Amino acid sequence: MNRALPLEDPDAELFRQVGAGDGAAFERLLDRYQRPLFNFLYRFVGAREEAEDLAQDTFLRVYRAAPTYAPRATFRAFLYQVAAHLAINAQRRKRVVRWCSLEWLQSSPDGRVNEFPDPNAIQPEAAVDRQELTKQLLAALQRLPPLQRIAFLLAYTQDCPTADIAQVLKKSVSAVEALLFRARTTLRATLAPSLPSAANRSQHPDSLSD
Repeated sequence: MNRALPLEDPDAELFRQVGAGDGAAFERLLDRYQRPLFNFLYRFVGAREEAEDLAQDTFLRVYRAAPTYAPRATFRAFLYQVAAHLAINAQRRKRVVRWCSLEWLQSSPDGRVNEFPDPNAIQPEAAVDRQELTKQLLAALQRLPPLQRIAFLLAYTQDCPTADIAQVLKKSVSAVEALLFRARTTLRATLAPSLPSAANRSQHPDSLSD
């Protein structure tokens, strides 16, 4: 029998029930994580259909692992670890054009980055105004190494604590902090010359802050 580290994680307990054959427990986990996992993958690969395929593959692999599951991290960390591995491999196989907008990199009132906007919901005139900035953001994001991008997405779009990101990436907390610092530095260096005005930047003092 596998010995696991004791964790106060209700989702880990649910997943142990999945391993014992409880299909309803897996449905509960799907309901809880399907949307945030898809959002994470969509932001990483920038293509809806590919993100859907990766999410489906992630849940399939996680489900197959249930009978031998022995939690040494939170279930969320385990789930995103599988997803990140698949996403990195997919990126290595195929270069994907990624879409981004200014809102994704602006801080919300709680210091986190706003929800990734729906491209179809953006007004045409706003899209034109941001065209050059978007190109620069795309270029900067494409230059980010995969681990930096994953750390940035988990921290600023999934609200993952640094400790959880460390579990996902199998890195130390200090290594994750270094990844986040380098990602923010690269993106900020790209954004700074192109932001509309200093006054506009002052509305988002925490955006990409150290």
